[in-house]
Amino acid sequence: MLRVLPSKLKAAISLVALLLVPFGYANAVDGNRDHQEVGDVVFRKLGIPGFENVHSAIYKGYVRNYVEDQPLMDYDYYQDVIEMGGLGGTRPCLVIEGGHSEWSLCVKNWLPIRTMDLHAFKRANPPYFGAFSSHAPEDNTKEIRANVVETATRLMKRDNQVVYVVVEDQPVSRVFDNYFEYIKVGGSNAIGLDQVVRMRSDAFVEYCYAAAGMPIMPYLPSTPYDITTVTGADALIGMSAQGNLFPSYQRDRLQSSAVTQPIIEVLNTTNHTTVLEGSRVKLGSLLDISVKDSNSGPAKLQRRFYNNVVEREVYRPFETGATLNRETSYSFSKDFNKLSSGLTKFRAYDFGGNYSELSFNIADDPKTSIHSFGPLYSEFKGISAINPSTLERSHTLEFSDDTAGISSVIIDGPQGNIWTQTFDPPVPSTSAVLSDLPLGNYTVKSFNSVGGETKTPFIRNFIKSLVV
Repeated sequence: MLRVLPSKLKAAISLVALLLVPFGYANAVDGNRDHQEVGDVVFRKLGIPGFENVHSAIYKGYVRNYVEDQPLMDYDYYQDVIEMGGLGGTRPCLVIEGGHSEWSLCVKNWLPIRTMDLHAFKRANPPYFGAFSSHAPEDNTKEIRANVVETATRLMKRDNQVVYVVVEDQPVSRVFDNYFEYIKVGGSNAIGLDQVVRMRSDAFVEYCYAAAGMPIMPYLPSTPYDITTVTGADALIGMSAQGNLFPSYQRDRLQSSAVTQPIIEVLNTTNHTTVLEGSRVKLGSLLDISVKDSNSGPAKLQRRFYNNVVEREVYRPFETGATLNRETSYSFSKDFNKLSSGLTKFRAYDFGGNYSELSFNIADDPKTSIHSFGPLYSEFKGISAINPSTLERSHTLEFSDDTAGISSVIIDGPQGNIWTQTFDPPVPSTSAVLSDLPLGNYTVKSFNSVGGETKTPFIRNFIKSLVV
């Protein structure tokens, strides 16, 4: 018989805490506290007074787009986990069984399978131990991770709610030797989602992983128990009943999540070259822009200004109904097909909230004019393929770039360098006058602040000038 006494016995809580014994708790092993991938298992401290262990959940993903001018500046608010909620509250009670009575804690209310944002999960009962994943790389593909999250979602949305292993007015201590309950159907060895009755938080995680083909808790290192089978579930239930299966055991069989960042690939299809970090791309080049991520999948691409302000971003849907986005590569070319000149910084996010950046320069070339009585060059841009001649001894040179600014000018003649000038900060225009030029070849080079170059050679001799 179980009898729950009134709340005036709350003073007994301190005594209850002394009577409860820590169980199955190994030294805390940290996972990845700062980053995670879709489908990772995340752990925090178990929030049961007097008991030291962990509570687990499945990291769902970066499911809502974070807009940078919104007041919530923590990305964790935009990422969700799915958990077997467990205990919602406890109260002191007097448990009478077999003619004996003792003070204990009983369940006041329990919480079903639910989603919560990562920020709330981390702070529900600190410390947060981080994200964990399977040791086997082949178990960490986007397809398998999506299957884990989809199973968790289906269990959560099931018509007949999955119940926690202890419910109202039952002693909290029963959570430690009750792990999983199911309904057996005929002679089948399979346990489908609709056969699950009760679950502990680690059993919830175990089922989702086993349904995706990678059970966590092993019988032998190479032969794990599969909780989606009668044989495997019974073995795990037996371990729990003997006090030999705790949430921390699950954590100890996983590794700290080996997070990868998405890869931004930009191909200049105009000249068939790969655009690398810090490189220069000529304005008007046709760019093929894609993002690849094999673990969580590409989620968002931003183009940022030099001061890191977002100019444009494209966020892709995390899921359609209960089906997760499974793509590991996506082309954003149609979304960023008209890029203006200047420093271009792309930042790509995956659905785990991890990001990487690629910066390069888009610029037209600066303009150069060279003239005396007649012009040799008039607002010329690029690398000149000709070498015009002049009879004149003096020339005026003008350089301009209203977009990127002139950063330097170099003028070389038959006797070496004539003039070199650097501008910091760059200037929109500048000029120089060359007088008493001896006969010979001259090269005038101007550069803008993003690496654009204009090269205008000429020769002074007795041949008639050629105007370009």
